[in-house]
Amino acid sequence: EAGETSYRFKTYRTEACKTCPLKSQCTKLPKRIIQRSEYQDAVDINDNNIKENPQYYKRRQAICEHPFGTIKRHWGYTHTLLKGLKKVNGELSEANHEH
Repeated sequence: EAGETSYRFKTYRTEACKTCPLKSQCTKLPKRIIQRSEYQDAVDINDNNIKENPQYYKRRQAICEHPFGTIKRHWGYTHTLLKGLKKVNGELSEANHEH
C-alpha cells in the first residue's frame, strides 16, 4: 500500500499549545500532534553529521554513488520505480528477464 512503512512511529500529543506564545507559527489546531519514527534519533545524528562535515559527504557521494549510476545507465535505466535494495533488486531482476 502506498505510504506504508516497515517501521513504527511514536505519536505525541500535547495541549500545551493553548498557552504557547509561538502557537500561531506552529499550528492552527487547538493541540499539536507529533509523530517520530523509531529511527528518528539516528536520522537526527546523521543530519547533524552531514551539516558538520559537508565536504566529507560530498566526496563520499561522488565516490560511492557514482558506480550505481553507471551500472543503471549501462542497463538502460534512468530511474527505478521502487526504493530499497531488496525491492530494486527485484525490479531489475524482473526487467532483465523480460529482455
